[in-house]
Amino acid sequence: MAAGDIHVLHVDDDEAITDRAARELERDSEFHVTSSNSPTDTLARFDPAAYDCVVSDYEMPRIDGLELYDRLSLQFDRPDFPFILFVDLGSERIAADALNAGVTGYLRKGGQDQYDALAARIRSVTSNRPQRSDAADECARELFDNLPDPTVVLDVENGDSRIRRVNDAFERVFGYDSETAVGASVTELLVSPKRDTAATSLSTTLTNGADVCHEVRRQTADGEWRDFLFRNVHVERPDGGSLTYGVYTDITKRMDYDRCLTELHETARRLMAAESSDAVLDTGLAAARDILGHDINAIHLYDETAGGLVPTATTAATEALLDDIPTFTEDGESIAWNAYERGEVSVCPDVRDDPDVLNPETPLRSEMVLPLGERGVLLLSSTDVDAFDDADVSLGSVLAATIQSALQQVEREQALARQNERLDEFASIVSHDLRTPLDLASVHLELAVEGHDEEAHLERVEAAHDRMSRLIDDVLTWARDGEAVDATETVSLRSLVSGCWEALQTGDADLTVTTEYTVEADKERLRRVVENLLDDALTHAGDSPSVRVGDLDDGSGVFVEDDGPGIPEDERENVFDFGYTLSTSGTGFGLAIVHQIIEAHGWEIQVAESEAGGARFEIRC
Repeated sequence: MAAGDIHVLHVDDDEAITDRAARELERDSEFHVTSSNSPTDTLARFDPAAYDCVVSDYEMPRIDGLELYDRLSLQFDRPDFPFILFVDLGSERIAADALNAGVTGYLRKGGQDQYDALAARIRSVTSNRPQRSDAADECARELFDNLPDPTVVLDVENGDSRIRRVNDAFERVFGYDSETAVGASVTELLVSPKRDTAATSLSTTLTNGADVCHEVRRQTADGEWRDFLFRNVHVERPDGGSLTYGVYTDITKRMDYDRCLTELHETARRLMAAESSDAVLDTGLAAARDILGHDINAIHLYDETAGGLVPTATTAATEALLDDIPTFTEDGESIAWNAYERGEVSVCPDVRDDPDVLNPETPLRSEMVLPLGERGVLLLSSTDVDAFDDADVSLGSVLAATIQSALQQVEREQALARQNERLDEFASIVSHDLRTPLDLASVHLELAVEGHDEEAHLERVEAAHDRMSRLIDDVLTWARDGEAVDATETVSLRSLVSGCWEALQTGDADLTVTTEYTVEADKERLRRVVENLLDDALTHAGDSPSVRVGDLDDGSGVFVEDDGPGIPEDERENVFDFGYTLSTSGTGFGLAIVHQIIEAHGWEIQVAESEAGGARFEIRC
C-alpha cells in the first residue's frame, strides 16, 4: 500500500492514549491516524468516505463505545465498515454486546504488543475482509480468548451442562487444561460444597435458558476452595444458532474479607465482655492468629518503669521463633516504636531493608504494627516478604481498635469497682466511725444541760468534736489521694524527709537519713506518705525514738524504720486497713492513706521488723 493508504479514526477521551496510538501506528507508513477525544464531536463530523476504519474506547463520557458504534453505523456507506473496540479492561458483558452488535474487533489496551496487535487487526479488516459471518466467528474467538475471567462455552441440554470450550483464564485459575475440561460435566469437574442442591439447581436453571447471577463456591484442581460470581451469557449467532457462555469472576478475596469481618464482629462481643486485661490480650492474639491468619504476633504495652513497649502477650509461634522478644524503647529506634509514637499503622514489606529495624539479623521479614492508642501496639509478623495487603491493614485496624476499646472498658469497670468499694468504705466510716463520737457528744451534752458536772461533760463533747474533725480531714485526704497519679516531678527523698521532720513535733526523737534516692512522683502526695510514716514512728516508738530512712539492700527503693516495740507479725497484714490503729487517739487512716498513695504511684509497701526490733516500712518504687 502507498503511504497513509489506511485512514484510521481513533476515538478516546484520553488524549495521552490517542497520541500514543497515533505514534505507534504511524511508525508504519501505511497508516494515517485522525484522533478525536470527544465521541459527540465524532458523531457530528463523521464522514465514512474519509476513513477506512474506526477504533474506539468503550468507557467514555456521555456515550460509550457500543452506543457510538450503533449511531455511527447509520452513516456507514457499507455494511461491513470496520469498527474495533480498543478498551482498558475486558468484560464478558461488553464482549457479548459487541458480538450481538456486529463490532468487527475487540482488543485490550496494554504495552507495545497490543499496539502491534491493533495494527495487525486493522490491516486484516481493511484488506481482503472475510464475509460477515466469518468475521463474527473470528471476533468471537478473539473476544473469548482475551476475557480476563475464567469462561466456558457450554452445551446445555437434558438437565446437564457440558463444557465445549474454555479460555486461558479458566485453565490458569481452575488448573484444568482444555483437554481435561472439554466434554466434562460442569458439576462433575467443578465440585461444589453443596453439590446435590445448589449445583444441580444451577444446571437446571441454565437448561431452562434463564439468566443466572449467583455467588458460588468451587474447588480447583489442586483442592483449593474459591468463591466466584457466576453469570451466563446467551449469544444468538447470525446463522440462527446460539451459544451459552459461563463466566466465573473470582471474588475469593472479597468473600474472605467478609467472612473475616463477620468473625471479628463476633470476637468484638467476646472482647467487650472480657473481665480482665489478660483476657482481652489473649482473645486479641487468638483473633489475629485464627481470623487474620498470622500466627506470629504479640501485644506490647507501654511500661513507664521499663521506658518502652514491653511484650505483654505473645503467641506460641512467636516464642518458638524468637529466643528473646525485645522491649521497644524510645532511645533504641525501631519500626514498632516509631509506629507507636506516630499513632499510625505501619506496614513494612521487608524489615531487613528498613533503616529502623532493631535487629538486622531477625528471622522475621515483614511486619505490620497496629497502635493501641497510648497503651501499646499489636505487632503482626511473618517470615515471608510482603506478607500483608490492604485487607490485612483494614481487618487488623478493626481488631486493634476493638482491643483498645476493650482495654478501656476493663479499666473503666475496674475503676468503677474500686469506686464502689470506696463508697462502701465511706458509708461504713460515716455510719460507724463518725456515729460513735457523735453519739458520745450528744450524751455528754445532754448530761451537761441537766447540770451534772457540766465542765467535765463539755470537755468530753469537745474531745468528741475534735475526733470527728480529724476523721473528716482524714476521710477527705483518703478520698482525694486514691486517684491514679497523672502529673509527676523528680523528688529528692532526702530533702523531702528532712522537710517533713522539721514540720513535726519531734521532741527528743532523732532522725538519720542515708538515702540519696530520687523518684518521679506527685510531690504533695508523697509528702503525706513521709509525714504519716514519721508521725507513726513518733506516736508508737516511745518517748525518744530513733528513726532511720535509707536505701533497701537491693536498690529497689527505701525504708523508714524506728527502734520502738514494732508491729506484731500477725498484725502486719492489717495495718493498712482503714480504721486500724493501736492508739486510742488515732483515726486509723494514717497508714491506709500511705498504702493508697503508694498504690496510686504503682509502687509497693511492706511491713517488716527493723534491726532494733521496731517497725520497718519498705517502699519499692
